[in-house]
Amino acid sequence: MTRGGKLGSSGTRAAALDAAYELMTTRGYHGVSMRDIAAAAGVRASSLYNHFASKEEIVETVILERHPYVRLAPQLAQLEADSAEGLIRALAQRVVAEFEASPGLLELMMIELSELRGAHLPKLLPQLMTGLEPVLARIEALGGERLIVAPTVLLRGLSGVLLSHLLVAGGAQLSVDLDEVLQLLFHGAFAKEAS
Repeated sequence: MTRGGKLGSSGTRAAALDAAYELMTTRGYHGVSMRDIAAAAGVRASSLYNHFASKEEIVETVILERHPYVRLAPQLAQLEADSAEGLIRALAQRVVAEFEASPGLLELMMIELSELRGAHLPKLLPQLMTGLEPVLARIEALGGERLIVAPTVLLRGLSGVLLSHLLVAGGAQLSVDLDEVLQLLFHGAFAKEAS
């Protein structure tokens, strides 16, 4: 804060992003206005327009800067394992731990997918893929088995498995073991019967 208790320029921007994140993850995109964001940030609505042209621009910035996979990509590149399956399991466990530590992340992801109909995915996915390319390359290198799908297809499958796990686990209606869900991804749901 600057003299007189007013936020400086970078402080206003950061406070607005924090406020938008908190409000959106509790009320949803449509339940938040620029005035709400300004009030929660402790600034006048007119001050927000010095940093953001619209609510949509604030939301886009929140999503692109705070989306869980963007936040996780640098951490995932540091994971260690002896096999491709082990690396994918470590990746999945790290993603789930991040979501459990910050429940608003799942809400943010759901807002992007449902209320905003994936509008930011074209900007988000290249950023995500750049961050995950080292992990995907290590998965292929560790192999032992040849990857029979494109790395992006593996990523989509893993994302779907993780999202379904987080949604079910968050509801606490079922006891879901992440390893069992990953087993489905790696080996399918059926075993061949011995002849």
